[in-house]
Amino acid sequence: MASLSADCNTIATCSTISGTNRKKLKNTIDCHDVKNITVALPEDIMMLIISKLDLVGFHCFSAVCRSWQAMAIAAKKIRLLHLRPQLPWLMLFSLEDHHPGFFSLSHAKVFRLELPEAYGARSFGSNWGWLIMVDKMGCNFLLNPFTRVVIELPPQATLPVQLPSYMPYVQNDNFIDKAMLLSPPAAVTNNNSNLDDKNIVPSVGTDDCVVIAIYCMHDLAFCRPGDEKWTALGKKFRDIIFYDGRLYAITEQCDLKFVELGPHPKVTSCNIARPAEEDLCLPTNMGKSFYLVECLGELLMVMKCYLRDSLSTVLLKIFKLDPKGRKWTKVKELGDQMLFIGTSTALSVSARDYPGFRGNCIYFTEADNLPVLEAIVGGRTVVGLFHLEDNSNEPFFSKPISSVSPPIWFAPIF
Repeated sequence: MASLSADCNTIATCSTISGTNRKKLKNTIDCHDVKNITVALPEDIMMLIISKLDLVGFHCFSAVCRSWQAMAIAAKKIRLLHLRPQLPWLMLFSLEDHHPGFFSLSHAKVFRLELPEAYGARSFGSNWGWLIMVDKMGCNFLLNPFTRVVIELPPQATLPVQLPSYMPYVQNDNFIDKAMLLSPPAAVTNNNSNLDDKNIVPSVGTDDCVVIAIYCMHDLAFCRPGDEKWTALGKKFRDIIFYDGRLYAITEQCDLKFVELGPHPKVTSCNIARPAEEDLCLPTNMGKSFYLVECLGELLMVMKCYLRDSLSTVLLKIFKLDPKGRKWTKVKELGDQMLFIGTSTALSVSARDYPGFRGNCIYFTEADNLPVLEAIVGGRTVVGLFHLEDNSNEPFFSKPISSVSPPIWFAPIF
């Protein structure tokens, strides 16, 4: 498959990177007559090299020769590649063909996947290498973009509270604002490829695979694959996170709450004092949204401030949970850490692992400022970069925003 454009490559699902030149290039290693290339490099050195690769580098490594491919498969089986956090990709939907692209920060390129399962669907969450999506008919599902496994979820029509009649402008495919997985689904295979080219898994192990969603007017609900409907949990929530083995949610009033999903689900306040009022008060022309993220074992809350008329982000503030003092304290710097916030699950990555990147900053998506997703044409900043050292804000990546799905962060697991 040929590359789509000068700055856009294509990745063939469940295969090597499309467009890889398999001809012998000058100065490349010829492995055809070498039975065991690890004679030159000890196995522990090879594994160390593999552990430092990202997804694109991993595919290139495995395409060198059969010996290197075997080494890559072995590393994948022992989950060596999960030890190092990957720089997230930005999942994009094209205004022209609605086929998803993935912008890689480290490669400064957009890679596209052969992913017909995502055609016309909207993604409202991603973690553990899975996408949480809804199609045009309001059917929710999980999608692994590399194996193309689809796991069905209860449809949006079964969410506990439906939109009031005076809000007809909100479409069903925008009903869920954000969702996350507590843990990845049980191991599933994609051996069956005769279901309209989809590998549909109606039900998987349901004990640990739980989907939490914020929907409608910031209501909270959860489900498991195989459930007939969603179960309500509460109202007025802005973000959710699985931290230190427990599920937490933050309200519009910065009230951190503990969410229990046992036989009798309930939500209780953690009784954490709000940040100082001078840090929360904003001018009337500004709105705010909240994000929870784990960073170096600590729980952070990020407040994003934006102009209501233009929805442009102008300031971000960070607060750290002080569990002993039972309060939020303001954070002025992040050291070498980079935060990624948006519609999908927020995450933190060390800039030390990625030459050319600087820490003490926040990458944020703009589209999640929109109360209702609308088609936006023309050039628009998709990702902004906020520097904590001087509170400066700059556009990082600009592209027209699709009416199908907002851009979200996707952390590849392979």
